[in-house]
Amino acid sequence: MHWTKSLRFQLTVWSLATTAVILLAASVLCFFLVRFALVRETDRALHETAVSVLRQMTPDEPAEPGDLPALSDPRAIVRSLPPLSATLPGVGTDVLCLRLVRADTTQTAAVSSTLAGRKDLLEVLTALPARAHSPMFAGAKDDLQLRCLTVTIPQSPYVMQVAAPWDPADDLLTELIFGLLLASLLFLLLSGIGSGLLVGRALSPINRIVSDAEALDPEHLNDAILSPHTLSDTEIGHLVSALNRMLARVSRSVAAQSRFTADASHELRTPLTILRGQLELALSRPRTAAEYRMAVESGLEETLRMARIVDSLASLARGEAGGAVLHAAPVSLAAIAEEVGRFQTTSAAEKHIRLVVEAQGDAVVRGDTDALRRLVQNLVENAVTYTPPGGTVVVTVSEDAAHCRLSVADAGIGIAPTDLPLVFNRFFRADPARANTGGSGLGLSIVQSIAEAHGGTVSAESELGAGSTFTVTLPR
Repeated sequence: MHWTKSLRFQLTVWSLATTAVILLAASVLCFFLVRFALVRETDRALHETAVSVLRQMTPDEPAEPGDLPALSDPRAIVRSLPPLSATLPGVGTDVLCLRLVRADTTQTAAVSSTLAGRKDLLEVLTALPARAHSPMFAGAKDDLQLRCLTVTIPQSPYVMQVAAPWDPADDLLTELIFGLLLASLLFLLLSGIGSGLLVGRALSPINRIVSDAEALDPEHLNDAILSPHTLSDTEIGHLVSALNRMLARVSRSVAAQSRFTADASHELRTPLTILRGQLELALSRPRTAAEYRMAVESGLEETLRMARIVDSLASLARGEAGGAVLHAAPVSLAAIAEEVGRFQTTSAAEKHIRLVVEAQGDAVVRGDTDALRRLVQNLVENAVTYTPPGGTVVVTVSEDAAHCRLSVADAGIGIAPTDLPLVFNRFFRADPARANTGGSGLGLSIVQSIAEAHGGTVSAESELGAGSTFTVTLPR
């Protein structure tokens, strides 16, 4: 059945099973403790009665059954004894039985009045060995049962048996068993109801979380965060917080993929249109080999441009979605800056641009070497691209007690103050002239993404006609 597989049913069953085991153990312990107490009190009453009888038999002798003379007339002595009785806790007053036995012949010498008309009791006592021993049970458990103490009378051929019927105590134990059983069943019933209500109350937040999760709109995950139904310091609260963080990551991933699709379709439309036009123009009429070669080279250039755009967009999408894998290790920003400077020196020299790398210390940070190399390369390429011939690009690496800084300064055309806050937006170009540089417009966006992934920041300072300076700050 389906409802038997529910967590509520299983938790309730486990709770009832645990409670049943505890009740069973407690009931068994209670039964044996009560039985032990009854046996102990009965034995105490038998011992006190035996000592009292011996005192009455020999009033001038010591109370302990050690130095008693021989009994001349046991029947007369027994008849002279007052009625024997004992008060047992939980049982009440019960009549005791007394029997004197010759130790050599095991024959009955005298019995108390309580045994005179009870042949069944006498048969039970007769079956016991006539010798001194510890208290013991006599008779069948389901029939007639006595608790008997046999005492040897020194300097006498007799032994004395003092017995008490065990049936009243046995009846009390039987009533105790039924009482414990009834109480356990009642407690299990109440425990089952209470456990069901408690488990239902504990699981109700989960049911509400399930309802909220089923109502989530995949297209609006950023606004559809699960509401915290319980306190944040409870297990359910921790679960809700974890789900909310997961939904936030999923939302960022979906948004990044959506932006990737939109940006890719927007940016690829132009090179695809150019490529299509060139191919159609090349096929519109027969052309020379040189003309076909020019068309192929132009198509290859547009293809490479599209590849750069797709690669940059994919990198940004992974970074925004939190999916970029960073292999963090101690990295020297100075070493990376010098390495990138050596590779970019040739391209800078072709434009008659001087590239200078100035490092003040190693500036060791913890980060991904490849990602940081791309960050520096994008900044240097951006500076070389917008610096006019004869200018200078300066890469400076510095450090203090808490941070390491990488600055790339160019002597380019500069950026207007109104455009400066927008330079890290993807595909943003401050003026139309920047659109013809061959870049994808994603370099600075990638720089910002890498810096933030390393716990750092990137800032820009610029003055029209005087150049720009981009500074990346990373924790040591």
